[in-house]
Amino acid sequence: MSRPALSPLTRWLIQKAMPIHWRESVEGDLVEDHARRRREGRSTGLLWQLAAVLAIATRLRFDRDLSVVHDSLGVRLVRFAQSMATAGRLALRFLAAEPVTAAVAVLTLTLGIAMNATIFSVANWLIFRPLPGVDTPSRLVAVHFSAPGAPDSGALSLDDVQAIGRRATALEGVTGLVAVPMQVSLAIPDGDGRRVAIEFVMSNYFDVLHAHVEGRGFTPDEERRIGAPPVAVISDTLRERLFPGDSPIGRLARLNGVSVTIVGVAPRGFLGTKRLGPVDIWMPIAQQRLALPPSPARAAVENSRAPILFSVVGRLRSGESFDRLQSQLALAEQDLLAAAPKSQRFAKRHLRAVTSLELYVAARNSLADTFLILLSAAALMMALVCANVAGIMLARGASRRGEIATRLALGASTSDILMLFLMESALLAALAGGLGLCVTSAAAHVLEGVTLAPFLSPLERIPIDWRVAAWCSALSIIAALSAGVLPALWTLRSGRALAALRLTTRTTSGRQHVRRGLMALQVAIAVVLVTGAALLVRSMVATLAIDPGFAAASVRTFSVDPHASSNAAAHALQQRLVERVAQVPGVRRASLAFLPPFFSGTEAQLRFHTDREPQDVAVMLNSVRPGFFDVIGQPIVSGRDFTEAELDAPEPVTTSPVILTESVARRMFGTVDVVGRTIITKGRVDGRMTDVRRPVVGIVGDARQRLLTDDESTSVAYQPYRTDYGTPFVTVVAAVSPPDLDVWPAMRQAVGEVDPTLVMFDARTASDGIRAEFGTRLLTMRLAAIFAVVAILVAAAGLTAVLARRLVERQRELGIRMALGATPTRVVAIVTREAAIVLTLGLSVGTLANVWLTRFLQSSLTGVSRFDTLSFFGAAALVTGVLVAASIPTCRRAARVDPVEVLRE
Repeated sequence: MSRPALSPLTRWLIQKAMPIHWRESVEGDLVEDHARRRREGRSTGLLWQLAAVLAIATRLRFDRDLSVVHDSLGVRLVRFAQSMATAGRLALRFLAAEPVTAAVAVLTLTLGIAMNATIFSVANWLIFRPLPGVDTPSRLVAVHFSAPGAPDSGALSLDDVQAIGRRATALEGVTGLVAVPMQVSLAIPDGDGRRVAIEFVMSNYFDVLHAHVEGRGFTPDEERRIGAPPVAVISDTLRERLFPGDSPIGRLARLNGVSVTIVGVAPRGFLGTKRLGPVDIWMPIAQQRLALPPSPARAAVENSRAPILFSVVGRLRSGESFDRLQSQLALAEQDLLAAAPKSQRFAKRHLRAVTSLELYVAARNSLADTFLILLSAAALMMALVCANVAGIMLARGASRRGEIATRLALGASTSDILMLFLMESALLAALAGGLGLCVTSAAAHVLEGVTLAPFLSPLERIPIDWRVAAWCSALSIIAALSAGVLPALWTLRSGRALAALRLTTRTTSGRQHVRRGLMALQVAIAVVLVTGAALLVRSMVATLAIDPGFAAASVRTFSVDPHASSNAAAHALQQRLVERVAQVPGVRRASLAFLPPFFSGTEAQLRFHTDREPQDVAVMLNSVRPGFFDVIGQPIVSGRDFTEAELDAPEPVTTSPVILTESVARRMFGTVDVVGRTIITKGRVDGRMTDVRRPVVGIVGDARQRLLTDDESTSVAYQPYRTDYGTPFVTVVAAVSPPDLDVWPAMRQAVGEVDPTLVMFDARTASDGIRAEFGTRLLTMRLAAIFAVVAILVAAAGLTAVLARRLVERQRELGIRMALGATPTRVVAIVTREAAIVLTLGLSVGTLANVWLTRFLQSSLTGVSRFDTLSFFGAAALVTGVLVAASIPTCRRAARVDPVEVLRE
């Protein structure tokens, strides 16, 4: 077959567009393609030929350019690898040649990294980590029943949740729970009793959360049927406490005196839908009556239409969107409205899906504020140690000017010199990062079991996960850049000057300015940290000096669950308990109260108005037995205490007399002389709610029984501790003399004599309650004080190193001056002049920074202004005194310089 001919224009384009060594090959390929396309009946015209030539030319040129780029990049990568290897060898040589300098730098950086990583690891464990024990928590959503923009969520019923589940097909499942865990007493056969937190959930709770329970969860029958045998799932932590090395499945425990079968154990670390607050036991919704005394609230939980679920959680299907889920929730809302067309529940509130499952928003925000302060202090500490190490590297760079000049003269590039210094600092930072991670792991063991706040369970062993490792790595990179870049740039500059024989006084003075700036930065940070610690300490001192209004040190409180079957039996049990505790040696008197002083939990409220003030107000409501005010030392200003007869009155508890504090009386009546007058509250009379009048029989002095720092804590109303009030537990309040007497063993014995089945819990003094209120603030204060002490020591070490280096550099000058008649005092003044400049500059910058930074502490200060003069001047004086003391050894060495020896050298 004759060879098909290409068009002349195609052949001309091949000659022009193709390199010589490609022309024949391209033309042959085109001829073959031309023949194949003709056999296939496809177009082989001029347009195809020209397009094919251009496509082949473009591809060939791109391949050629890419090959050139690859070759060039390969050369650069090889050079970079060689430069890295050389810098690494020299950095290792530095560690071997100057081990003391390297060790000081590594330990200093380790200090900063470990402090930051330890605080971050705790914050990560409490706030940032995913929900423990739950698979793919990112797909969990909360369904709120709330008004637009409102943070709170209204309650839903079991029927509501089922309606949501039918309509919300975007969810794999939906479940509900009572948001706030309840406290119940727990006892096991042959074991100690204790108070535990219990959460009541729907039967599919663990399935929706994808929490793998050892044993089993709950059945729908156990969720709905009130008479079903009580069952429970316990936490892994409670299992380790109660059944170490043994399986609890099938074992019995007594909750509030009722036998409960343990059917499962939750995964390790599992806390349900929240990170904060301990949860020890989970039970079906129908068993919520076990934690409630006979009351309207208990009757409500036995009704599937009762709104008892304050938290509803669902798991979003893969690929589903929030918009689709929200539209399905709107349909569910329409179904619920159609089932009850006269209901007004959807007038303001609506169903909406949110991604946040956190239930204790206020608690989490409080922790977030605390860790923000601590992480800020740790960041300042990190800046201080980086400045300190940068000063060390800068001082070392002064002795390497000759080396750098020689390398530049032999052809080393700027990047090679920078690589050398960065490799040295990176090696130091990597060692410090590894050591910091080890210190953080050790600190996690030390912190195990520490309680950071009253609403938190003790810390478990905090794992060092990838977030903490990434944090340490980021700190190491920051340390490497901070400690290496500035010394590298200055040393490179001075090395170039020396290589060009242009090393002048200006170059040396530039280095001194850099040194002074780094040292002044350390002083300023030390001043900031010391001032912050001083403000927190003074605030805590002022807070603890607040008078609670009663004898807190002498008050002992503990609680028990009475489990009486009738009001008469409950009254008799309470009476025996008070009488027996009062007989304990050292107890002056005992009484009962529903809420002990400085309790941690949900308070009861009384809403009322008066003829003078028709607007309702809400105050804290406490139920107490006669003698309570005498026990705690709260004076009765006017009127009388409650009587025993008022504890057994036939009238409803909502009509019983009240005692008000002075602040409430003045607020509602304008005077404290109000005995015999009445307040107006809502109460049930003849089965219906109406206004009832309750007589005021006494006025007591203001006492802070809720929060020491809250003035509203003195707004309290008291009513008689009636057995038909329906409280879930009883709190015994006793006055002890002397205040430091240990009466707990005798009190436990007394409780056992009254009823061996009673579980005694929450035993503490009123002062313990005050300290528990400030647990987080005390932690912040102590850590801030530690940061301040370390900052001063690091700054003092840095100043000592700077002065010692300057003394070595100026030793010949000082020898000449002394030979010419300068006195030792004059020489010391010359040496310390630089320290005085640095100290003055650092104190000035630190004080100005305090004016701005202390505003972030305002919410943590009580009784102290953020511009507290004593804290500001005290911090400056302390830093000045420590740094002056640190400079004394160098001053002594300067005064002892021997001019003869110096001139001989």
